[in-house]
Amino acid sequence: MLNNKSFVGLFVWCLSGSVLAQSQGLILDPARAQPQGVKLDSGLRVFPSLGLRYSYNSNFFASPNDEEGVAGVTVVPAVRFEKTTRNLVASIGADVEAADFENGSDDDYVDGSVNASFRYRAATRHRFHGQAEAEKDHDSFGLRRTEGFASAN
Repeated sequence: MLNNKSFVGLFVWCLSGSVLAQSQGLILDPARAQPQGVKLDSGLRVFPSLGLRYSYNSNFFASPNDEEGVAGVTVVPAVRFEKTTRNLVASIGADVEAADFENGSDDDYVDGSVNASFRYRAATRHRFHGQAEAEKDHDSFGLRRTEGFASAN
């Protein structure tokens, strides 16, 4: 459970993030630039993030005959949970990216992924690493741009 202090820390961390670090100019201590996450009562650390991007493209369909300017907003929430012990670091995370363009385009999309990884130190000279990821992605060229084109198959 998050107590009030943890909640305030989580809120401040989400708002400040790297903006504060970048506004201070040169960062002398690299550890200070790394997020510390929020420690939960279970011993897990949670690393939430939220990205927001506004974009404008004056030729959205990349066509000399159909030059249409389009603005859009992309929202990218993500979360990662991490457990660290003496010999093991294990994490699992998920993120979603959703974009909405002002023209009511078929090119609006929602992508997502889940991932897991581990680093295990078995002995002084032996290390094991593993990771897995599954993602749902969209056609980066867009449906209307590629509609009707010959298939590459």
